[in-house]
Amino acid sequence: AFLLSAHDMRWFLGGLPWVWLTSATARWSAEHARAWAPEWRLGANYLPSNCGNVLELFAAKSVDRSLLTAERELRVARAAGFSSLRVFLHEELFYQDGTAFLGRISRFLALFQRHGMSAMLVLFDACWRPDMPDAGEHLPGVHNSAWVQCPTHDVLRAFAESQDWAHERLQRYVTEVVRFFADDPRVVVWDIYNEPTQRQSEHLILPRLSALKSWPADQYPEHWMLDGPKLQAIMLLLEKAFTWARAAKPTQPLTTAIWEFPSPADSEDVKQFKEQLNQKLIDLSDVPSLHCYCPPSELDARLVELEALDRGPALVTEFMARPLDSTLTNSLPVLKRRGAPGYTWGLFRGKSNTHDSLDDPWFHDVFYENGTAYDEDELKSIWWHTIGSALHS
Repeated sequence: AFLLSAHDMRWFLGGLPWVWLTSATARWSAEHARAWAPEWRLGANYLPSNCGNVLELFAAKSVDRSLLTAERELRVARAAGFSSLRVFLHEELFYQDGTAFLGRISRFLALFQRHGMSAMLVLFDACWRPDMPDAGEHLPGVHNSAWVQCPTHDVLRAFAESQDWAHERLQRYVTEVVRFFADDPRVVVWDIYNEPTQRQSEHLILPRLSALKSWPADQYPEHWMLDGPKLQAIMLLLEKAFTWARAAKPTQPLTTAIWEFPSPADSEDVKQFKEQLNQKLIDLSDVPSLHCYCPPSELDARLVELEALDRGPALVTEFMARPLDSTLTNSLPVLKRRGAPGYTWGLFRGKSNTHDSLDDPWFHDVFYENGTAYDEDELKSIWWHTIGSALHS
């Protein structure tokens, strides 16, 4: 996750209409949200180590291998104390395979259930590559180099241009997926859009793709959506997606995480932008959620702010980036004290390269591919906060 600069935020403030900052309707009441609040648990954002992205996870040609890898890995993760998984989906897979894709999701949910794990399913994502990579294309040593935004920018641009086919394609994806699992107890939350205001991904990945593909330097593909236009398109899709998902009448709550917070270095207009944007995401969500790759003191402060909404404990759907002083060891006491379920980013080191940073320590991930813990003391902390303390009491 990356934050926008104050300069970029000021550009958005001056260049975008604010019509999408109207309040959402039809979300759960506060009473409903409080009554739903789950028992505390530790979860993880999960991609089997043999996969570089969601397409490889669920593709017909690779799903059996992914299931075998997940069978081995989740046995280790559950014994350590993890009991829920946040898993990303992709509309391209539904467009290609329809109900067969839904069946493959169900196979993974059955595997999770056998290991005593629930699932949070993510429908859309604004992070990393705007296009599909070529088959097997990964950038060695580059963090999350094969991860693909959902929808890809050709579909997102068509949606932004009000092309009927794109609108119908995305609406059908949301409606059919949510309806299929609307009463499924294996699914506990729908995360509608991951980091919908993410604006740095295109700028970060372009130099790497240019070097790989011999593109002209600093020349973005024409169909990519950048900065303000991308924000505008995604906020429109975000609100539509909440409407479509609610029309499918799921028994599970809908959410999208706040993740850009005002800082002392921000000017007043940038602070106002971030506050209003976060309020918009909160207003859309049945239950509040956030991302916080931050020290434990900041994590605690963010959770206190969301507790004031009186909608039950917030879901921390992403945390743990060791170089940023966001670790499992220092975050778990805060999460458990606040009753906030937390989903660390990554479980097993693998093709996603999410462990990669410029040097040690690992950025994300908990285990090596063979199931050995990256940090034995960290593993002890995980076990104590999830399993050991309950046995002691």
